[in-house]
Amino acid sequence: MARFIYALGIRNVGESTAKELARHFGSLDRLMEADLEALMQVADIGPVVAESIVQFMVESHKPRGRR
Repeated sequence: MARFIYALGIRNVGESTAKELARHFGSLDRLMEADLEALMQVADIGPVVAESIVQFMVESHKPRGRR
């Protein structure tokens, strides 16, 4: 799961942060539901990184296809 989180390309989330997120939340669903306060409970995550994650989760990430 850590590799998947890292591969999402969330701003300010590197490999070690992705590992901590995976360890702390245990599932992508739980991570996606996390708010700023919950994210800042994770080791080494402060307000800037937490905000990057929240913003990423609320953005639309539709696949780009042909028109």
